[in-house]
Amino acid sequence: QRRVHGDPKTLPFKMRSMLLAVALLAAVASADVVSLYAKVNQWTGTIYDNQDTKIVYGSLASSSILTVNFDRDTKVLLTVLYNLTTPFPIGHNSLYVDAAGIGYRIEVSGSPAINKFVLQTPPMQLSNVTDFSMLSYDSSSQSYSSLLQTTYSSTKLTVSLPGPGTFFPVTRTDLSVIPYPYGSSFTLSGGAQRTYTFPNKIFAVSIWTQFDNTASVSYNTSSTRVAPAGMRGLGYWKIKLTSGGKLMATLQYDYSKEVKKVKNEETLSFAYYDSPTASWVFPTSGRSLNTTSNILTQTTTHFSEWAVFESSSASLVVSSLTVLCYVFVAFYNSL
Repeated sequence: QRRVHGDPKTLPFKMRSMLLAVALLAAVASADVVSLYAKVNQWTGTIYDNQDTKIVYGSLASSSILTVNFDRDTKVLLTVLYNLTTPFPIGHNSLYVDAAGIGYRIEVSGSPAINKFVLQTPPMQLSNVTDFSMLSYDSSSQSYSSLLQTTYSSTKLTVSLPGPGTFFPVTRTDLSVIPYPYGSSFTLSGGAQRTYTFPNKIFAVSIWTQFDNTASVSYNTSSTRVAPAGMRGLGYWKIKLTSGGKLMATLQYDYSKEVKKVKNEETLSFAYYDSPTASWVFPTSGRSLNTTSNILTQTTTHFSEWAVFESSSASLVVSSLTVLCYVFVAFYNSL
């Protein structure tokens, strides 16, 4: 049976001795799971291949447990976080993982195949809470996503992590706005309207469905579909439902982070792709553009492939010249 090693440079001598003793006892007690106890702000060590390894993090009475299994020897760095760089979404509040820590950053060396990556919080005393979640933080877009495989029992929150990253266990007292990753399915409660936001912060969708349903949203910056004449696509979203029923939704494009990308603000419009005619269709109603807050919205009663278009610069120049020609001709005829 092989041991799990912590980096001796990160731990004081007494702590190293205690961790070594506990790790040896754990290894003897179980042939299937190796456990390592650590009570430090940061732990690093090597996880050996193809064996379940529990990193029990915190005090023995109130511990977080990270259970991992990789296809190769992998070095892991686990850090408890004490501050936020980006505020949580509305209605989300921290579940403290210890006296002061509010989250975890987990890093691994290389790109091992992940057989298991499960995080469990310590027991927590909770009240007046609507729901629980684990948020994944994307530093590049400074945004959060809710992890879907989350369970809550015996006052502990357990989640299957998608891989290394930065994670915050939270309570949700307001389910009206929920962050989700692109490409993942999320549950829609029939009769309830909720708004779902996505990592790049430029798109959100507010949905009401008649019945319980599931949906998913994917995003691309380009499309194989031919853009309408004189128009330029700024973003493409595929929105899918797994079953039918009445639907009311509002699509929102926030271009405040893409102001330099938008060239002709007043022409921004949503359009959906109509497969039978192989063309993009611009709804004749339901469009709203707020040029102060830089937000374009579109109401709809159906989901499909949607895109945001604007008039290309060339088309605007042609249109402007055409208008000038008409004005000149009208003025000449009036002489």
